[in-house]
Parts: sequence; C-alpha cells; structure tokens
Amino acid sequence: MNYSDGNDIRLGDIVLDKHVGQGVVVFCIDSGQYTEDYPQEEWEYLGKGVMVRFHDGGEVYYEGPEPYDGLNLIERA
Repeated sequence: MNYSDGNDIRLGDIVLDKHVGQGVVVFCIDSGQYTEDYPQEEWEYLGKGVMVRFHDGGEVYYEGPEPYDGLNLIERA
C-alpha cells in the first residue's frame, strides 16, 4: 500500500490523517510487517492494508490497495 505521493507505507512510519490526527503504522499486511502488539496471526486474515494507532489511543484500518490521500507520511521509522 502506498501514500498518495507513491511512497510505500512501512511499519513504524509516523503519519498524519487529516481527519484523525497523528499516529504510527503498527502493521502492513502487504509487506508482512507486524509489531509485537499486533501479531500477524491475529491480523493477516484481513488480506491487505495497514493499521495505524493514533495518539488518542484509537486505531484505523486502511484496506487499500489504492493510495489514501488523507494519510501523509510525517517521518520514517
């Protein structure tokens, strides 16, 4: 899955969703990257996409594979 600028979304990226706020990518199904708190065996059933955990404690799952223009990279992990 990619950002709207074409860069790939990676585990640990600090991102900004203009509708939700700032958060961190906690898994990327497409690349097979998962954090300990979000293990592959619990999330791979979704088949594709990424999960972002936001600073307010909320989470948003972005299914993809199309770039989501509301999610922007702030900093690489």
